[in-house]
Amino acid sequence: MNKIKKIIIAAALLAGTTMGVKAQEFPIYNQYHFHGYLLNPALAGAAECTHFMLTHKQQWIGIKDAPMTTVLSFQTRTEKRLGIGAYLFNDRNGYSYQQGGQVSLAYHIPLSSGNRYSKRTVLDKQLSFGVSGKVYRYDFNDKMLEEAKQKGELVQEKTGFFPNANVGVFYQSTNFFTGLSVTNLVPVKIDIFGDNEPLRPLTAFYQVGYAFDAQRDVQIEPSAVFHIDGNSRKQLDVSLRVLQHLDRDDISWWAGVTFKDNFDKENKALVLLPNFTVRLGKFRFGYAVNLDLNKLFSNNYGSHELMIGYSFCSTKQFCR
Repeated sequence: MNKIKKIIIAAALLAGTTMGVKAQEFPIYNQYHFHGYLLNPALAGAAECTHFMLTHKQQWIGIKDAPMTTVLSFQTRTEKRLGIGAYLFNDRNGYSYQQGGQVSLAYHIPLSSGNRYSKRTVLDKQLSFGVSGKVYRYDFNDKMLEEAKQKGELVQEKTGFFPNANVGVFYQSTNFFTGLSVTNLVPVKIDIFGDNEPLRPLTAFYQVGYAFDAQRDVQIEPSAVFHIDGNSRKQLDVSLRVLQHLDRDDISWWAGVTFKDNFDKENKALVLLPNFTVRLGKFRFGYAVNLDLNKLFSNNYGSHELMIGYSFCSTKQFCR
């Protein structure tokens, strides 16, 4: 590898770290196409099933020490109207490491009865409220940090544990769903790379979608997620997916694509995310690839996500 290529890769890693500091938990939230609970705590136990899900995202494959995020999540309905959820995560982003977790409690109010979410008679319409408490540990990669100092780069070290909280509300009917969640209710400040701003700014997510019924148990579902944080950074995700439920074989699948735009003229990010998930009985498997439409980094093989899940019940629907 020549010197110029090394400089390009180092700059890419540093840029990824800086953007990671500013956006922090977005690598976790951005996996909501596999599991909606990661985006909104009100979805903990929204379906009367117990779900475990493991997701892993590896960015910029082919580049050493490229960003990666692993999340293990859990949710269940404990009582008739109560749900709980939790996740643990590990995130590596250039110079920095993050580990942490979240625990959620949700309350679900039935508005009608039907058979939308499982083979048992449950709910067609439901209004849910959720709250989460979470804690994060932030640290640096000592080796890369020392290399940065030797190069004269400004890196202000500040590590430790940082608590925070989320709230959310979610409504879903047979075909329509919408939700609002607000994360990082506790303002936390940290100085890294000389950048004095909240490590985890207050961020709001709004989600809306509708599933149109087609033939042969097929649904076509357009949806959108818009989020904005306390520093006026915005992102819009527009998605379209096709779902099919095959009761005879106890198999479901969906395939979709998401377009992401961050509305930032100086650091424009346009991403296309094709994704696919299949349910075989109680197991779920998913794959997604992030296609950078800016073509900023040509020395890697893109970003890839894998998911494996297990449910202690048989449900036709995927967890939103």
